[in-house]
Amino acid sequence: MGQSFKTVRITHKDSPGLAVISKILRSLYLHREIREKGGAYGGFALYNTEEGIFSFGSYRDPHIKRTLDVYKNACNYITRGEFSQTDVKEAILQVCSDIDKPETPGPASMKAFYRDITQLTNEIRQHFKDSLLQLNKKRIQEIAQTYFTIEEDQKGISVISSKTLLEKANQALETDNRPPLKLVKI
Repeated sequence: MGQSFKTVRITHKDSPGLAVISKILRSLYLHREIREKGGAYGGFALYNTEEGIFSFGSYRDPHIKRTLDVYKNACNYITRGEFSQTDVKEAILQVCSDIDKPETPGPASMKAFYRDITQLTNEIRQHFKDSLLQLNKKRIQEIAQTYFTIEEDQKGISVISSKTLLEKANQALETDNRPPLKLVKI
C-alpha cells in the first residue's frame, strides 16, 4: 500500500529537509506503527529528489484503514516535532550515507548517465549535501509544516490487496466520513 504527494525537487531549498524527514519517519515512527504494532512486513517513507514526490509505503499489510491513519499520524508526528536534534543528526548521516555509498562500475555509470540526461550536476548535488549539514530540528518542523499539512484529497493512494480487505477498509473509511477507495480488478 502506498500514499504519495507532490513536494519539491532537489534544487529547492527544502529538498534536503524532506530527505531527512523521510529517514526520521521511517526509523522513529513508521516501522513501529506499521510493522511492530500493525503486523505488516514493513513500513517506510521515501522522498524522490528527482521527481519531487514524497511517499509512504507498507507491504504485506493486513490493515488498510489503520495504515492510512498511520500515514496521517506520521504527518502530525513530524509537524509537531516529536523527535530530537540527535534524531535529526542521525537522519542526516543516513541521507549522506545513501548519497556517497560506493558502487560497482555498472550501477555507477548508469547513475552518471541518468544524472547527465536529467542535468543533475555535481554542483547541484554538492549544494544539496552542504544544505543537509545546516539542518536542525526547527528547520525540519518548518519544512514539515509546509508539505505535511496538505489536505488528504491532495494525496494519491494505491492499495493492492484482496477484495475482502478492500471492502472492509471502505466500510471503515465510510464510518469516518472519508471517501472510499476506488476498487479496480487487475
